Amino acid sequence: MISDDDADFWLLMLANEKRKFAIQIGYTLKPEQQAAFERGIDNHWFDLVDVSPVSEAPASMIMRIFRLTEAGIARLEELVCNNRGE
Repeated sequence: MISDDDADFWLLMLANEKRKFAIQIGYTLKPEQQAAFERGIDNHWFDLVDVSPVSEAPASMIMRIFRLTEAGIARLEELVCNNRGE
């Protein structure tokens, strides 16, 4: 079992330099990952921007694509600072 902060960090660190991340439709999240995802929805850390195949994945792999919001970036920065002991 991992902490809420670790699960939030895992989720938000999925984002690339364009602030986007994808989760395959049908992918089963671990309970702590699911809880982080739900916290992200509740706190508006990301928006759903598309549901489509991703070019790096097989065509049969449909992904939900999200983009971090300013609130998501702020949460990620908070977690990074906490990990550095700041």
